[in-house]
Amino acid sequence: MEKADGTLAGGYSYGGAINNSGSITFDALATFEGNSAIATGGPSQGGAINNGGANAVVTFNDEAQFKNNTATATAMEKADGTLAGGYSYGGAIANGSTITFGGLVTFEGNTSSATGSLSYGGAIYNGGTITFDALATFDGNSATAIDGHSYGGAIHNSGANAVLTFKNESQFKNNTATATATEKADGTLAGGYSYSGAILNTGTITFDALATFEGNSATATGGNSHSGAIYNYGASAVLTFNDEAQFKNNTATATAMEKADGTLVGGTSYGSAIMNYAPITFGGLATFEGNTSSATGGYSYGGAIRNEGTNAVLIFNNEVLFKNNTATATAMEKADGTLVGGTSYGSAIMNYASITFGGLATFEGNSAIATGGSANGGAIRNGGANAVLTFNDKAQFKNNRATATAMKKADGTLVGGDSYGGAIFNYNNAIINFNNSFTFTNNKTISKGVETPNDIYNSGTINFNHGLDENNNPLIGSLDGGISNSGTINKTGAGTLILGDGMKNSGTGTFAQSAGLTIAHADKLTFATTNNITGGELRVHGDSLAGLKA
Repeated sequence: MEKADGTLAGGYSYGGAINNSGSITFDALATFEGNSAIATGGPSQGGAINNGGANAVVTFNDEAQFKNNTATATAMEKADGTLAGGYSYGGAIANGSTITFGGLVTFEGNTSSATGSLSYGGAIYNGGTITFDALATFDGNSATAIDGHSYGGAIHNSGANAVLTFKNESQFKNNTATATATEKADGTLAGGYSYSGAILNTGTITFDALATFEGNSATATGGNSHSGAIYNYGASAVLTFNDEAQFKNNTATATAMEKADGTLVGGTSYGSAIMNYAPITFGGLATFEGNTSSATGGYSYGGAIRNEGTNAVLIFNNEVLFKNNTATATAMEKADGTLVGGTSYGSAIMNYASITFGGLATFEGNSAIATGGSANGGAIRNGGANAVLTFNDKAQFKNNRATATAMKKADGTLVGGDSYGGAIFNYNNAIINFNNSFTFTNNKTISKGVETPNDIYNSGTINFNHGLDENNNPLIGSLDGGISNSGTINKTGAGTLILGDGMKNSGTGTFAQSAGLTIAHADKLTFATTNNITGGELRVHGDSLAGLKA
């Protein structure tokens, strides 16, 4: 209720079933179904359980089930026109202390819902410590916001003191974060940003067994969507997978909203599997398959992963597969006839920071698709002064595509339709290091319907450092679709570089070789303006490297 001084009093709701500040132990099956915490003008915390206080402890020694619980909060408009309250935390559980699940646990159909404010954690909002000792399943939970933002369709793990540990298998399926903006009387939009369909993390999360993320989604209307599965952010955020991780068919979808004055707002999507600003380590096998980042009236960044920021260090210590991921963007025409958006970047990865591959890395069948803009990097877009990709083991790139189609505007003119880098778009001072053998096969760009073999578009730096194997035989690196080069290519290793007969080697950059063997097959194409061969051997078939000094 609003007081005479304009402040609000009350409106808080804690724990639809249990509000705990002491100690509770469940020794047999515990079921929480259909409970709700509802608040107007204040926060709602924990549709089933609110566990708060420094010494609050909840222990489940057997199975636990949380189904269809809700935390709902609605902001209240004050006399001065401002909104107060409306924050919802944890559709099933809001935790600020300690919870242990000793048996199986299921979170299904729980919802955190906010109107006019922020929604955190469709199943769990955690600011303390939660440990899962057995299988943990999160299915069909949602964080929903109208005129606000949504954070973590299944879990929001919040802050430096927030620690989640999964000691056994975990499954995150069909969880959603949804946000819809509304235009206010002054012409501005309120809300509309969604962050992570499954987990938003600003604390510490450790997965000690198989972790599966499938069919999760982040959807935004009038704002931007950030990661269908995991959003990892902040100075205290650390995410560790000690066993296998699977990310399949997750989506980040954003649609721009046209305001009354004809401007478009939002519509950009980021990383359908992972949006990352902090350290992530994969210790076991990692699979990213069938994930989609989709933007209408905006831009699509990273069909599976977007990695960005000074603290964003992404490490794969084992094999990783990126297969059939998609980054797709469609432009929208405004009332004044201009197009907005329509450009896609990196259908598997968009990287601005550091990524290291310690095991076999395979990129197959990924697609960057653009309508009314450009498509950049059928598998990877690596860009920016701090962007470094390092392949320490074998790398395979096959059947990736960058496809762009022009859009016809109302006045009949065509806009967009150019594509760059069938497999990799390396841009603007970015660095790629190949330290082991690699193959590029059947990667292509498709621009306005014209298909061209092309592996890499390079305006940054590529270092071919691959040397000898354990038997002192040269490691082989081959590209059958070519390099469009306006940057720098360094051939420094003792291995062999094969630029195949499907080549479209072209460009105005620099090629420097100090060791090993380069075999170039092409016909009357210029590879670089500046060519420095100071060591090793160069074999040229055709005129592709005319002017080089061997």
